[in-house]
Amino acid sequence: LSGLVGSEMCIRDRSWQPRDMQTFKLSYTQRLSRPGIWQLNPFKDSSTPMQLVYGNPNLESEISHTFSLGYTLFTAKGLNLATELNGRIQNNGIEQTIFMDEDGVANVTYDNIGKARECNLNVFFSGNIIPTLSLYTNLSGGYGDYSSKSAGYSNKGWNYNGYLGARWNAWKDGAISALSLIHI
Repeated sequence: LSGLVGSEMCIRDRSWQPRDMQTFKLSYTQRLSRPGIWQLNPFKDSSTPMQLVYGNPNLESEISHTFSLGYTLFTAKGLNLATELNGRIQNNGIEQTIFMDEDGVANVTYDNIGKARECNLNVFFSGNIIPTLSLYTNLSGGYGDYSSKSAGYSNKGWNYNGYLGARWNAWKDGAISALSLIHI
């Protein structure tokens, strides 16, 4: 973690293996992200007419909480399945704010006004269905809710992405592959 400048993490995880090649995992991560120097610097840049850009030296570090529950299965026949359900909560995200002062000048700065709620499900599968045909997929989808009451914005919605592929070993030293991508 020494390469993470301005961040600290606290990770707690537990795993349970009821049988060989099968694992359940539960984890919690608290991540602290400190503001960058440009977000803290109070110097007012007035190089653009009718606009002041400056940092906020009173910013607090962002704190986010991530929870995840995962399951992994490997079989002797070469089938692999991995699933993970995770969620993230953040109540003090650093966001850029813009407001007009009494002289009509736009002030651009930063404040701890962002909230985020996310829940995602990821599923990976690969394996040989029959000796000459293998399938593989990696799918994920989730819901996000991002808002700031003080700034008056809110954005929420679903997202989906992934791929589905197949490989058919049709003849010796030859194969045909197909891949389909999904992104919404």
